[in-house]
Parts: sequence; C-alpha cells; structure tokens
Amino acid sequence: MAWWRLALVGLALLGGCAPFAPQRVGVAPDDICTLPQDRAAPSAACREASIERTPNFDIAYVEMTDQGWLHLRAQWDRAWQLIEQAPSGREAQDVQVVLFVHGWRHSAAFDDLDVRNFREVVMPAFAAAHPERRTVGLYIGWRAQSIDVALLERLSFWDRMATAERVSRGSIRELVARLRHQHARTRQQVHVSLIGHSFGGLIVFNAIAESLLDSLAAAAPGQPPRAVVDLALVLNPAFEASRFEPLFQVARRLPALPAAARPIFVSITSEDDVATKAVFPIGRMLNAIFGRKRWTDEDECPGGRTRDGDCPGGDPARMLERVANSNTIGHLDRYLTHRLEPAGPGRGVACSTEPGGPAGGQPFPLWTLRSSAQLMADHHDIYRPALWQFVVALANGKTAC
Repeated sequence: MAWWRLALVGLALLGGCAPFAPQRVGVAPDDICTLPQDRAAPSAACREASIERTPNFDIAYVEMTDQGWLHLRAQWDRAWQLIEQAPSGREAQDVQVVLFVHGWRHSAAFDDLDVRNFREVVMPAFAAAHPERRTVGLYIGWRAQSIDVALLERLSFWDRMATAERVSRGSIRELVARLRHQHARTRQQVHVSLIGHSFGGLIVFNAIAESLLDSLAAAAPGQPPRAVVDLALVLNPAFEASRFEPLFQVARRLPALPAAARPIFVSITSEDDVATKAVFPIGRMLNAIFGRKRWTDEDECPGGRTRDGDCPGGDPARMLERVANSNTIGHLDRYLTHRLEPAGPGRGVACSTEPGGPAGGQPFPLWTLRSSAQLMADHHDIYRPALWQFVVALANGKTAC
C-alpha cells in the first residue's frame, strides 16, 4: 500500500477517535439529575450530572482516564458523600453499594446502553431486594471505545484491552480499597458488590486479585476463606485464564469447606460469547507469540517426562500454559464449577454443580459458571432480569447451586 493510502487511513482513524473528555462534568453541589422525571427528555445539565437520584436508589458516576487516573476528583468525593451520609431528611440506615465497571465499546454517557441497563435493570434489582437499605450505585466509566466509526470500532479490541490494563492499575484500586474498608467497619453495615463486564471484568479482577489470594492463603483449615466483599463478580470476563491460575491452585489445595461456604469470587460466561470464545484467543496468540511456554506438573504427560521437565509425548496444543494464556476462564473446563440456564417462564435461573469440577462437586471458593445461550445469548446480553435476580441472591448469600 502506498504511503499516501496509509496516511489517509491514519487520518480517518484519528478523525474517528472517541472523545477523551469525561461525560459527567456536573460536579457542583446542585448538579443532581432527578429521575424518573428527567429520564424521558433529560436536560443538558442532567446528562452531565455526576449524581442521579431516584426514589429507591442513587447513582454516582466516576470516570477514569486512559492511564487509570480519576478524570475529576470531585466525582469520587461526591460518590463517597453518598455512601457515608444519608441525604437530608433520611434516617441513617444500612447501605448497599453496587460498583459496576462497563466493558468494551461503552462509556458513562447518559444514554449509553450499559448506563441505561444499570439504571433500569441492575439497580432496581438490588434496591427491591432490600428496601430497608440505602442503595448506592457507582458506575465506573472509562474510554472503552477509542474509534467512533461503526465499521472500524471493532479494531479497537486489542487497544482497549491494553487501556483496561492501565485502568486496573490506577485509581480504581483506591476506590475498591476504600469500599473494602467501609465494608469491614462495624458502626454501620455497608454491603459491597463489585461487578465488571468484559474488559471491565479484567479491571475488577486485577483490582482485587491480591486480596483474593491473601484470603485464600490465610484460610484456616476447615474454614471458608474470608470474603473480600459481599460479591465479587465478572460477567463474560475478557482476560486470560493464566491470571486466574495462581488463585485456582491455592483454592484447589484447601481442605474441605463447610457445605454453606460462600464463594469469594464468581465468574459467569455465556457459552455463545463469540468475543471471548473466538476473538479473544486470536488476539492473545498474536500478543503472546514470543512468549515462552513450558510443560508444568499440572499437565498430563502420557509418555513420561525428560530430566529437564519436557514432555516428548504431549500435544503442544494442549499445554496448559499455552491454553490458559490464550483463553478466558469461562471457556476452559478446567475451571468450570457450575452451569446456568433458565428454569422456565417466571421461574428464574437453574444453577447446577458441575460434578467433574475442580472440587468434585463439593463447595469451592472460586465459582466459574457457564451460562446457556438461552440466558445470556452473547457477549453483551447480560441484562436479563432473571440473571440479576440470581446475582442479587448471590450477593445476599441466598443462592445455593
């Protein structure tokens, strides 16, 4: 291709760049969008407000730069005030906080599909389960769409994954750390759910992985690991299973857990999620082409090993390090603990334990669930009410699989 053609392509991509600026710049004390009154025809001020208020819950928007910094510190300050202080006229009461990190091709814009569903599906589900609590949503926005051109936006997959990596190492760690400390205090009961979708799942997982590992390593014999928060959940997570493997190996070596033990981490992936099942492995193979993979003692080696640990009779395509580095946890049977499917019209979700799972069907602290396409049809189909009834029950420790 001639140089001028490459230049034209580059200019087209630059011209189609999604904006770098934050969406929710209304951070003054009176910048509050009251819903549902303003929902049908929101004013410009309402679209930019960093706080949305409804009769049953409030939502605060906190946005991150491409380097993971807070766009506006005032967004987080206002969110923290919502958590710590009951609005005027309301009595102090228990609080449930739902932090949600969106995935690829979404943002914190007022009419973004993920924003609408967080507002209309996720938050009402949590609020309805506990009307006696104050319910606060924290919607974490980041620039998950770098190309604002319909035919080219899918090319941003690998670029946005790199951005999610940077975001996961930034101020999201402060947010999660403060929520965890709030969750642990005794003066007021604060219930915390951390939820991430797609690359948002990568951000949530990276932000809590060390805490999860500490909890697993510190678990007393016969006792369940200490919960980091009420619920740590990733939906159709877009990160390689090799990140999860260290946690998995520690969890698998724990003594038998009590029958009522709750999971400290939950992952749900649709069996028909093409983005993580097909596109993600291609990208990982390209990214990891120069990475060295070896046989480990976790691999089966039918012909025996050489002195240096090689496995001459093994199939390189089945090498665990290679497979785990190219696939997400939801598509590897090694990690599968449960299956989900609709229970029938009006009957919610049926959850069944995988008999051949890592704990042989016994309680396990890391849940990896695979959903049927009837419940989650694809990568973005994560907002069916039945699924969120199940998620809220998980957060409240009321779901047994």
